[in-house]
Amino acid sequence: MFVYKGMFNCPFDWHGITYVYLPMFAGFVGFVVPLACLRFLRQASWRFTGLVFTGYLAAMLAWAIIDIRHEHYQIGGYDYPNGPLVDGHRYYWHGYYTWYFIPYRWIENGILD
Repeated sequence: MFVYKGMFNCPFDWHGITYVYLPMFAGFVGFVVPLACLRFLRQASWRFTGLVFTGYLAAMLAWAIIDIRHEHYQIGGYDYPNGPLVDGHRYYWHGYYTWYFIPYRWIENGILD
């Protein structure tokens, strides 16, 4: 939508690659690979299909954990319940568009170690 409206302004540098382009690629891979598997694994055995699905799931979960560990979130900001002078930068929040279904607070805090 941002590209269509001409508001997409993300340079192709390290920050843009890790925070924007790689998560967009992850979303693309997460959508296209299952569709391709439906098409090309139609005649495959259940065992092979299960192995491919397990590999795909493991790769995507590993990608999500690495991305979250490095805090490559797509949106973030500050909430000031008592005003910016009193609260400072204590109430920072962030979120992930690509990995919204992963419990990222557990991963960031190291609970899954």
